[in-house]
Amino acid sequence: ESLIDRLAQELDIDPIELRLKNALDIGSRTHLGQVMRDSVNIKAELEALRGPWAEAWRNSAVPRMS
Repeated sequence: ESLIDRLAQELDIDPIELRLKNALDIGSRTHLGQVMRDSVNIKAELEALRGPWAEAWRNSAVPRMS
């Protein structure tokens, strides 16, 4: 997850957006060719975390890449 955050920073995009763009939906194929038949509703979870995650990130002591 920290690598996703670093990649998002390098790309200058919101880390939640990066995760949303890469989240699989029902009908999506995995890298092994399996078709997703069920959902864990990850997109709704990420959307619900958007505000709290951004606030926690702003208030953290996590060093940012320059």
